Amino acid sequence: MDSDKLKSYISDFVYGGTDGTVTTFAVVSGVAGAALAPSIVIILGLANLLADGFSMGASSFLASRAERENEQRIKQREKLLIEKEPALQKTILKQSLSDREFPPALLNNIIDHLTKQKKTFLSAILAHKYNLHATNNKSPASSALMTFLAFILIGSIPLLPYLISLFYPLSNLFMLSIIFTTLAFIVIGVVKGYVVEMSKTRSTLELLLVGWLAAGISYGIGFLLRGLAG
Repeated sequence: MDSDKLKSYISDFVYGGTDGTVTTFAVVSGVAGAALAPSIVIILGLANLLADGFSMGASSFLASRAERENEQRIKQREKLLIEKEPALQKTILKQSLSDREFPPALLNNIIDHLTKQKKTFLSAILAHKYNLHATNNKSPASSALMTFLAFILIGSIPLLPYLISLFYPLSNLFMLSIIFTTLAFIVIGVVKGYVVEMSKTRSTLELLLVGWLAAGISYGIGFLLRGLAG
């Protein structure tokens, strides 16, 4: 697997893991704010993981498939244009490369080389006209599976103290959940910074801010409405 495709799948994993952790942490915080039993945290948390995880995976599959189908339509259209109007497409390709400030003779040689075979001609048109590359061709099913698994695996971290408490007595479950989730946010933030090529510190701080704000809102609502639970 080439590095660009691997990076794309890592991006799906980060996307799923981020959403899973934030939403599950919000559920845990809301239940904690309402001072409900730990068993309620487990029930709502697992229900959220499975339902939202499936929803995200399905959405990722549909979006990836639609993107691939659109790319295939573009590819077929450009393939026909190359067969019908090769001179015009050659001119378009030359114009798209003209801003690279190549010497005229070198530019002509590059164009001649790229358009010598239909396969390279098509690849060049797709790359320079639509920014479509062969590395964009990832499986929608694999993308959906990566998103779903990340949502379930990483998103279960806020629930770990509550799940462990089923077999081993623990105290301060919500505080442990905060610690576990914060560590998860830090790891995800660092990986996200690598994937999107931005400051890892900034990426981590942004994720912590979003996660804590979501949890704070959920906790506040749970606290205000705790009387409804009897």
